[in-house]
Amino acid sequence: MMDALSKMISEILEIVSLNDGRIRPAFEKLDIRHTVADILPDFQTLSEANGQRIVTDIPDGQSCLADPQMLQKVLSNVILNAVQNTPVDGEIRIWSEPMAQQHRLCVLNTGARIDDAILPKLFDPFYRMDQARSRKNGRSGLGLTIVQKTLNSMKIDFALENASDGVLFWMDLPKA
Repeated sequence: MMDALSKMISEILEIVSLNDGRIRPAFEKLDIRHTVADILPDFQTLSEANGQRIVTDIPDGQSCLADPQMLQKVLSNVILNAVQNTPVDGEIRIWSEPMAQQHRLCVLNTGARIDDAILPKLFDPFYRMDQARSRKNGRSGLGLTIVQKTLNSMKIDFALENASDGVLFWMDLPKA
C-alpha cells in the first residue's frame, strides 16, 4: 500500500514539475532502435505470462533528438499500457516510419478498441477506462497524463487512436 502511495505521490510531483517547467528536457541524439531495445526486457516477462508477443520493426540508423530519460519514461508507460490492454495471445507491435522531418514511432496493441468518445479522456489525471483494474492493481491513472506532459515539454506531436487491428499510439520524434 505504501509503495503504491509513494509511487502516486511521485507521479503527481512529476506532473506538477512538468507543468511549471521545473523539469526541462536535455536533448541528445538517440538511436531509436537501441532506445526501444533497452527497455523491452522490462516487459518481456509480463507479456510472455499473458501469452503475448512483442514484435519490433525499427531499422538501424534512425536517430532522433530527445531527452533520453524522458523518452524512456514515455515508452515505458505506453508499452506497459499496451501489454496491460492486449488480450491473451495478442501482439504488441513497435515500429518506426521515416517522415520528412521526423521518425514516427508507433506502438500498436492488437485486438483492442477504445470507444472514440473515451480516447481523449485517457490523458486526464486519474482517468481509468476500467475502474475494476484500479489502484489496487498498481494503476494510478496517471501514466498517460505523464506521457502527455512529457511529450508536450519536448514539443513532440503524438496521438492515441483506434486502428483497424487495435489501438495505436504514435509520436513524431525529430530527426537528429
